[in-house]
Amino acid sequence: MKKPFLILLSAFCLSNTVNAQEFAEEGNFSAEVGYVNKQFVTDFGNGQVFHENLFGLEDKFLHGFQVGLFYHPSLKLSEHFAVGCRTGLAYEQYLASGRPMGYNKFSEGDIYIPINGTISFPFADDRAEISLHAGVNMNCIIYGKLSNADWGTSTVWDYISSSWYGYYMGNRYARMEYLNYGEDGWPKRVNFGCEFGLSIRISGFYLRGTYSRGITNHCFYWEDGKRFKTTERKLTVTIGATF
Repeated sequence: MKKPFLILLSAFCLSNTVNAQEFAEEGNFSAEVGYVNKQFVTDFGNGQVFHENLFGLEDKFLHGFQVGLFYHPSLKLSEHFAVGCRTGLAYEQYLASGRPMGYNKFSEGDIYIPINGTISFPFADDRAEISLHAGVNMNCIIYGKLSNADWGTSTVWDYISSSWYGYYMGNRYARMEYLNYGEDGWPKRVNFGCEFGLSIRISGFYLRGTYSRGITNHCFYWEDGKRFKTTERKLTVTIGATF
């Protein structure tokens, strides 16, 4: 009984080793850079939905860029079909005007980590492919700043560390009001979401588009003890090269 069992176990391990090698051989990395925007959506009920940027401007977005490294190995199941996964680490930078809140400039830096499954359709002797990806993601805000040009660029509010910096300007001391992520109607530092997208590869170059719908409730608004759900929407378009 032991000998057939050992033979089957050896065959199973060998099969998985071959598959792992094929999986690793098909895997690759890519460096990507591109455009990103995000918007916050609040559902007040009764069909009332409000789309805004961070400053309450209706139907507006926060705009920025994304740059990162991604790993997307795949296992080729046939000549024109492969499955795999995609993950990586990227930095996102958002820049905007804060004039609706009495400031001149707003900037924010985020870390982005996706975990996706992929389906790929290679063609032209593997020189090109079309891929679909879907999964989950996490964004973590690592800093955010508001500044006022009248006070100089050195006077900013860092509402991650909840500290403020100021200097004397004539007889008045420049101060910033208290702002902090996760409090007073500001978004939470960490946002989780579901995402899906499409990518096209030609030789070693990628064009990729991804749309994300947040599942974290940032709760911008409340009334009479009732908190309304606010979630994030994000669109990313990047180009990249594999290596």
